[in-house]
Amino acid sequence: NKLNALIAENTSLKNAESKSLKAKPPSALVMGYKALTTDKPININTKLIPLTSMLKACDADLKPVLQDWLAGIYLFASGDDLHLAISYLALGEMLVNQHGDIFSRHSVSYHGENTGLHGVLERQQQLEALQINLPKLQADTVAAFKSVEQTESRLQQARQAQQLEVNQLRTATQAQHQAQLTLSQLKQAHISTLERQKNIQADIENTQARLIQLLADKAIKQTDQQALTANLSQLEYAKNNDLLVKQQAEQAYFASRDAVTQAEKKYQESVFNLKLIHNKINDLNNKINVNNEEKIAVLKRRAEAEELLILTPMDNLKANLTDAINHKQQTEISLANARNHLAEQEQVLQAQERLRMQNEQQLHPLRDNLEQSRLNEQEARLHFEQCQAGLVGNGQDEQKL
Repeated sequence: NKLNALIAENTSLKNAESKSLKAKPPSALVMGYKALTTDKPININTKLIPLTSMLKACDADLKPVLQDWLAGIYLFASGDDLHLAISYLALGEMLVNQHGDIFSRHSVSYHGENTGLHGVLERQQQLEALQINLPKLQADTVAAFKSVEQTESRLQQARQAQQLEVNQLRTATQAQHQAQLTLSQLKQAHISTLERQKNIQADIENTQARLIQLLADKAIKQTDQQALTANLSQLEYAKNNDLLVKQQAEQAYFASRDAVTQAEKKYQESVFNLKLIHNKINDLNNKINVNNEEKIAVLKRRAEAEELLILTPMDNLKANLTDAINHKQQTEISLANARNHLAEQEQVLQAQERLRMQNEQQLHPLRDNLEQSRLNEQEARLHFEQCQAGLVGNGQDEQKL
C-alpha cells in the first residue's frame, strides 16, 4: 500500500487545532508530526515477525510515526500456517501478507485497487500534470485529427484510383477473354478447315480410284456385251426352248396339283363320312344300351308288378287304380285352370304393356315441352346474367332502372 500523508511540525499542528472546523481539507487527509521523545517501550509479539523489521532505511524523525502506524502489524509469509499465526494474535493485532490482505483474530480484509481513499494525492498530482499537458494534448489531438482527415482524403483518392484501375483491369480482362475466345474459335475453325481439306483430299483419291475401277469394269462389261451380242441369237433360241420347257413343267405341275387337291378333297370327304358313320354307330350303340337298360327296367317293373299282383288282392288294385285316375284327372283340371289363369295374366300383362306404350307415347310431347322449358330457362338466366354484367359494367343501379 502507498501511504498518503503529510509530515508537519508540532507548531503547525497546534495552529490547525486552533482554526475553525470550516478550514478542514476538502478530502480525507492524514497528518503526522515529529515526536519529541522516542524512548517509550513497544510491546512486540515474539512469535510473529513485526512489519517494522522490514524497514531497511528510515529517517530518525519519521521512525516514531511509522512505529505508531505499524504497531501491532506483523508480516505473514506465504509458506507459514495461517491458522497458527492467527492463534498468536492478540486483540487489535493484525497480519499482512505480500498481497496487502489484512488478517485479524476475528476478521479478514482483502486488498483491492482503486478504493475511495487510495492514492488521492497521487491522483491529484496526475490530474494537475494532465491539466498542464492538456493544451499540448489538445493541439496534438487537433493535429492528429487533421492528419487523419488528410490520410482519409488520400485513402479516398487511393480507393477511387484503385476502383478506376479495377474497372480498367476488368475491362482489359473482358477484352482479353473475348480475344481468347475469338482466338480459340479461329483455331477450331482452322483445325476444322484442315480436317475438311484432308477429308476432301481423301475423297478425291477414293473417287479417282473408284473412277479407275469403274473404267476397268466398263471395259470388261463392254467385252462381255460384245460377246453376248455375238451369241444373242443362240441365247434367244435357248431362252425360247427354256420357256417352252418351263411352260410344260408348269402345266404338269398344275395338273399334278389339281390331282392332289382332288385327292385331298376325296380323302377329307371319306374321313368326314367315316366320322359320320362312326358317330351313327356310336349313336346306335348308345340307343341299344338305352333300350337294353329300359328293357331291363321294364322287366324289373314287370317282375315287381307280378309280385305285387300276387301279393295284393284285385279289389285293392282296382281301388288304387281308381284313386290314381281320379287324382290324375284332378291334377289335369288344376293344370288346365293354372294354364287358363296364366293365359289371363298374360293377356292382362299385354293390355298393361299396351297401356304403358300409349302412356309413353302421350308422355313424349310433355317431355319435349319440359326440355324446351329447361332450355328457355337456361337462355333466360344467361340473358339475365348478361344484363346484370352490362349494368355493372356501365355503373347503373338495377333498382333505379
